[in-house]
Amino acid sequence: MELIDSLDRQTSHEFEVIFVNDGSTDNSQEILDAQCRKDDRFHCFCQRNQGVSVARNAGMEHIGGDYFTFVDSDDILNTYTVEDWIRTVVEKNLDCLVEQDLTSFSGQIPVEVSLHVDGKLSVYGQQEAKRRFLTGSWKGFAAGKIYRTSCFCHLRFHHEISLWEDLLFFIQALESGVSWGFSTESHYFYRQMKMSLSHRALTETTMSNVLDVSRQALNAMAHEGISAQEMQKAWSDNFLCFYHHTLPQIYAKSGEHQRHHMDECLQHVAVLLQMPPIGKVETFFMSSLYGHGYLTWLRIGRVAKRLCPLPGRKPTVKRVFSLREKLQYS
Repeated sequence: MELIDSLDRQTSHEFEVIFVNDGSTDNSQEILDAQCRKDDRFHCFCQRNQGVSVARNAGMEHIGGDYFTFVDSDDILNTYTVEDWIRTVVEKNLDCLVEQDLTSFSGQIPVEVSLHVDGKLSVYGQQEAKRRFLTGSWKGFAAGKIYRTSCFCHLRFHHEISLWEDLLFFIQALESGVSWGFSTESHYFYRQMKMSLSHRALTETTMSNVLDVSRQALNAMAHEGISAQEMQKAWSDNFLCFYHHTLPQIYAKSGEHQRHHMDECLQHVAVLLQMPPIGKVETFFMSSLYGHGYLTWLRIGRVAKRLCPLPGRKPTVKRVFSLREKLQYS
């Protein structure tokens, strides 16, 4: 209801809303039906539970306006969102407006949701937009962006990917848009929940999704002529700190086919980042192979302060050199 309330409070009424009920088992459908009867700008479509990617694709089949955006059911929008976004994209003739920062909250709705938002807008061409995103200046969330329908309506989310699917979508979008706006404003309020899709325990399938998207992102970087050094700077922290404890655990429980796929993905990543050859996940993730409780990036020259210790474990320079020695002979 909080999302619907935030849509009802919009200062601009020049928009329509497409709800996609992805097989809910509570009273969500009753709430949506009531809203659609109350306001003819709201439309609802139902499907059996198939995941966020299929739900977003279903919504895109019914886009009727000049621009579109994505909003998750747990989140809310600032009261001035539609008014501010449409004014900006029309005045600046943008194909896509990107808001880098999403405001996170939990519990009660922040008072800022009803206040005017101030920020700085920068406009870029396609090539500069690609570089800024691929080198880490922009994030690939589905939320906090408004797209020109004529440029992006042909795109779809990969239906077999349930984690980082929005990152892959945005990589594809970068090939379609010509004029890109980057704003420091934050109209989108993201609810942090322990059981949200992005916080659930990873399975071998979702871990493979992450590896696949990482590989495609790095491929895109290489295609744009981004150097291995820039790739390392943009992706090392995100990539390695995300995997340093989770992947070895999942790898140990995975079947032979899944392990082979993970090993292939990591080998491809190693080539793109100009790392020494990597055989298997165990040799890449030293927390799994050596049991030292932390992951390092020594194989591409990261220094001791970039180590990612587990809680209660503190890396030392002495141990760093010891690990480097072991890696050279592994």
